[in-house]
Amino acid sequence: MKTMFRSGDDYVTERSSNGETWSTIDPDEAQSLVNSGDAIIYDTQEAMMAAIQYSNNRAFEYPSIEDQLDYIYHNGIAKWKSDIIKPVKDAHPKP
Repeated sequence: MKTMFRSGDDYVTERSSNGETWSTIDPDEAQSLVNSGDAIIYDTQEAMMAAIQYSNNRAFEYPSIEDQLDYIYHNGIAKWKSDIIKPVKDAHPKP
């Protein structure tokens, strides 16, 4: 999934390999990607970066899928939600 943000009339996406420059994308192409579910457009670069950071923070905190499935098997889904999922969501709320 592509992430992009608006900058004036342009849509900006994909940081270059050196991490210093960004690519722009045609507004019609950007809207087509969003309509197909292949992209998300943020209002600002800061909003996009916050969403990416939020996602990375949560992903890092969750145990592996194998460990989560084992926890569910031994403790049930309700306990998994309260013991595994809720603490991570509380520590990293949506921006």
